[in-house]
Amino acid sequence: MGRCSSCGSESDLEEYVCSNCDYHIKTEKIEQIPFLSYVFKRPEKKWYKPELRVVRLAKTIYNPAWAFYDINHKKNSGTFYILLLNAFFQALWFVAINIHVRVFDMDNINKALIGLALFISLFIILFLYYSVLFWIYDLSFSIASNFSVQLDGILAIRFNIQTKKGSLKELMSGKKRIQSQISEDTIKLEAAKQKKPLKKIKQTGKYKIMRYAYTPTVIMNILGFLLLLVGLPTIDVSSSSNLSTALTPMFDSAVWTIIYLFEALTILIWIPTLVTLALREIGNTNTTRLLIGNIIIGGILCFLLFLLRPAIGFGDLNIISRLSG
Repeated sequence: MGRCSSCGSESDLEEYVCSNCDYHIKTEKIEQIPFLSYVFKRPEKKWYKPELRVVRLAKTIYNPAWAFYDINHKKNSGTFYILLLNAFFQALWFVAINIHVRVFDMDNINKALIGLALFISLFIILFLYYSVLFWIYDLSFSIASNFSVQLDGILAIRFNIQTKKGSLKELMSGKKRIQSQISEDTIKLEAAKQKKPLKKIKQTGKYKIMRYAYTPTVIMNILGFLLLLVGLPTIDVSSSSNLSTALTPMFDSAVWTIIYLFEALTILIWIPTLVTLALREIGNTNTTRLLIGNIIIGGILCFLLFLLRPAIGFGDLNIISRLSG
């Protein structure tokens, strides 16, 4: 055990920020590497009040270290907004496609009404899709953080959450292994911050702060809409045409591959990086170990979501369809 040089409170050997006064106790190597330091350097400015939700969402993109430092102090959930924005902007992909399809024997009003109905249907489906997808992200990155730094064990001890002895959850979280590393003062301090005793890891706000790390999916959906709006060729069809044949030139466009590659890089690097910043804040733990585990999980998710899923035309990266074809 050591003591914070700012306030004198007892600090654990594995703590990087004082639990009492937020003083930056020690610096990791990754915080000192040029360029990486801009992303990973822990904020040293004093926190006073929470940012607006829209500002938080924006700062996860251009100032992520501060964004998650702020969110950790006041964990208002931005989950619903992120789900809505993802569903809305990806549903706009259909609007971009619809703009590039000219049906010469259908009036504009009928075309607009059909397009609106399809847009609303897609919006609802995509909202449900992202709800499930983010749950998969939560589960996957939680497993990675438990193997990397025993995050759930740290949270269970600091927030005095009781888990069943010998349970699989306790084994995976590594609670027993780190029990002796965290001081009673830290446990009491964290527990005192709660209005009532906590019974589940979820109540610590872990998943609320993680959901802000999925903001890049919104950026990718906006980018995908703009690329489709600008890059797709315009096709002339009739209402009696075979759409799958008539739209082949559009779906063979190289713009789909560009979109899928950007999305793959987002899942492989961008989201794991933000998840790392989110989880290190709530766990006050090692950045590098978290980052390695999360990038590995990001690679697995990238493989499963992009290389094994059906895709469109020239943008089809599906290895099963390519091998069979």
